Amino acid sequence: MGVQGYLLDLDGTVYLGEKLIPGADRAVAELRRRGRRIVFLSNKPLHSRAR
Repeated sequence: MGVQGYLLDLDGTVYLGEKLIPGADRAVAELRRRGRRIVFLSNKPLHSRAR
């Protein structure tokens, strides 16, 4: 059946700091054009667990 979807980490894969990584937008657009499902995730904590 092949790959149907992708999980993409945001920081360091799609953007770095405030800047889009070159080509990331085109890669995501191409995957969507091919009908692939994309889920974005991040492991960059903005708040501590104590909050």
